[in-house]
Amino acid sequence: MADDTAIKLIKDLSKKFDSRFDKIDSKLKGVDSRFDKLEVSLDFVKMDVKRIEKQAEEIDKRNEKRYDKVMNHIDGLAKGFKKFDEEQTILSAHSKNHTDRIEKLEKKVFKVVQI
Repeated sequence: MADDTAIKLIKDLSKKFDSRFDKIDSKLKGVDSRFDKLEVSLDFVKMDVKRIEKQAEEIDKRNEKRYDKVMNHIDGLAKGFKKFDEEQTILSAHSKNHTDRIEKLEKKVFKVVQI
């Protein structure tokens, strides 16, 4: 009789464990399906990131070309300003020289006293 009770108890426990394991298996299948959906979503995210990276590279290339153009224009302007400054320096020296010569002539010709 004790053997029958033990066998019955073991069968009942086995059924309970089987029932619980079935519930756990069904929950794990649900988790697996959610992971599969998540994996698909991550694949879409990866594709979006790759597309964005490609667009960023294209923008960088365009900006690099624009930067080169702007720098070339700025370089041209800087050269122009430098040339203008040099011309101003030369003209200023000529003007000073002419002023000195005029003053000397005025002193000799008109005997003007300078204040």
